[in-house]
Amino acid sequence: EVFFETDFESDAVGSEPSGFDDNSFTPVDGTDIRVIDGASDPVSPLTGRSVYILDSTISDNLRLGGDFNGGGNVSAVHVSFDFARGPAQAEGERFAFSMTHAGLNPTSSSRRPFELRLNEDGSIDMRSGPDAGSLTETNDIGTFDPAASNSIEMLFNSDDSASLDYDVAVGSGTIPANSFHLYINGSLAGEFAMALDPSDGAVDFATGVSDLGSFSFYQDTNSLGSLIIDD
Repeated sequence: EVFFETDFESDAVGSEPSGFDDNSFTPVDGTDIRVIDGASDPVSPLTGRSVYILDSTISDNLRLGGDFNGGGNVSAVHVSFDFARGPAQAEGERFAFSMTHAGLNPTSSSRRPFELRLNEDGSIDMRSGPDAGSLTETNDIGTFDPAASNSIEMLFNSDDSASLDYDVAVGSGTIPANSFHLYINGSLAGEFAMALDPSDGAVDFATGVSDLGSFSFYQDTNSLGSLIIDD
């Protein structure tokens, strides 16, 4: 079953992307979410049309995402997207991806069981479990080419007791309960545990079989960065 899919080809270049129910940003200098292609400014290095996300202010957070299952949560999710670093990023800037319960957004650390960070220098960091409480940061779990198109695939199992077998184009394996596998450019980067009670406990990921219903590409307050995404 496909919960959410878009390639932005039906969206006009220069417009905000359609299909997302949590597209949150203020269109001011230094903040932008819009469709681009190979002839736009900035130029997209990805095939066809894609989306450019920019946050160069520290006054607020920015996010693109939303619910993907009509307001309900599911236990097994396969996430796949192509991406490239946004142009003219400064040292130390990054962009993040995460998931959480339907009806919420994961820009707060109290609402996310993990955080994937795509850094401007081509390094990738992961903040995840394994224990209840604050997310544990694991640096340099992999790399990507900052000047080219790259791909991420993540396979999640939020069931609290049962493992999950999978066999998809990028690979096959078994995911333990409350865990996920991450592939970077077609290679398995690792297995990670979800944080079950992140931060102040605003969301409990340990008491239900199905915990995932919303996703977001985002930049939280006091962080800067840009990203180009597709498919």
